[in-house]
Amino acid sequence: RLGNHAHISMEIEGEKYALPPLTRIESATQLQSLYEKSFAVVIGINKYKNWPSLEFAVNDAKSVSEELKKTGFDSITVILDSEATQRRILTELFHELPKKMGRNDRLFFYFAGHGQTEDLPDGGKRGYIIPVDCDMNNYRATAVSMDQIRSLSRRISAKHIFYAMDSCYSGLGLNRSGGVSPRTSDYLRKIASMRAVQIITAGGKGEQVQEKEGHGLFTSHFLQALNGKGDLNKDNVVTGTELGAYLRPTVSNASGQAQTPLYGRLEGEGEYLFFVQR
Repeated sequence: RLGNHAHISMEIEGEKYALPPLTRIESATQLQSLYEKSFAVVIGINKYKNWPSLEFAVNDAKSVSEELKKTGFDSITVILDSEATQRRILTELFHELPKKMGRNDRLFFYFAGHGQTEDLPDGGKRGYIIPVDCDMNNYRATAVSMDQIRSLSRRISAKHIFYAMDSCYSGLGLNRSGGVSPRTSDYLRKIASMRAVQIITAGGKGEQVQEKEGHGLFTSHFLQALNGKGDLNKDNVVTGTELGAYLRPTVSNASGQAQTPLYGRLEGEGEYLFFVQR
């Protein structure tokens, strides 16, 4: 108010982090500039010890693994049937992955099997994925909760994490952030540089996963999305948001509204990127 002025100076040291401008993905070099390494954990369970058996979950997991190999994933860990115990899943997520992953990497986690929703005393809900050795009468202690899955993002430094769950439950705790507007100049470069943790499930609480023609309905359409149907703006990339926008109505209509995927963002405003092979 008196017209006096003061100045303060500070130096901030940070790691240089820049990506080249991109409008379409046309080459492997562009893909490598967006991610250093790509990791996936793929789980499928047909033969449960205490829960009803499923028919096509293992086949779904194998098909997803093969598709990921085609689209640039460096390391894919596949865990099937008797191997998919609670201990093995938690060890892979919380012990093995943190040792491998760097800041400019991406992680894709896929699970095909049973899901369960717990009603909490405060009116909320908590979701679980069901390992092969889960006790049906004590699933809270022997399953893997979505709270545990969410905490993985604090244990690894990967900038992009995507969870795809071919199982039904609620209690995901999704936030309402819509991310960056596609109208932003050089949109792909922008969303590739920002943190993103996203998730899609096959359906909500009380809905039953449908299986036919050798695949779960959700995974069948998920594979079609990665093959290009989910590339809504035709830039050779399926973003996490595009995947949700494609799968939610497609699976719901294909199931006669008996199974409607849930999609959302757990953290960040960036986008997970899947690359389409033309």
